[in-house]
Amino acid sequence: MIIEEGDTFNGPVFGEGATVENTVIAWDHAQVRQTTYRSAEVAPGYEDLARSLTRVLEHLPSSGLDTEENEDAAHSATEILEEVAQDEPNQGRLRRARRSLLQILSPISRGAVSGAEAGAHTWAQEAVEQLSKLPQLGG
Repeated sequence: MIIEEGDTFNGPVFGEGATVENTVIAWDHAQVRQTTYRSAEVAPGYEDLARSLTRVLEHLPSSGLDTEENEDAAHSATEILEEVAQDEPNQGRLRRARRSLLQILSPISRGAVSGAEAGAHTWAQEAVEQLSKLPQLGG
């Protein structure tokens, strides 16, 4: 098939030799929601932190944070999770992301964020405790 400029496709189109592995296809929808799950081994000693941050990412949408803070918290939590999946996590990246995430989660953990879901302080407090237990990052 030859695809030319201006062609419109209302369904899936695969070029020669294309496969559908790791592919998401959606059409005929006004909105598409895509979720990708990735698993990785966590460096020894970071397991509880990884579990806690995974929980944070699950609950952030109902945290009561404004959009910008929510995005910043998600970015920092994801950065930490990506780093602890390395054989030797970069302590500088962990320290910077940790500092940012603590600044955002601390008010939630104290119940000081209006509009937060019931129990938000519990998961935020757990994350703050786990982040604070990292002596190699300046505790």
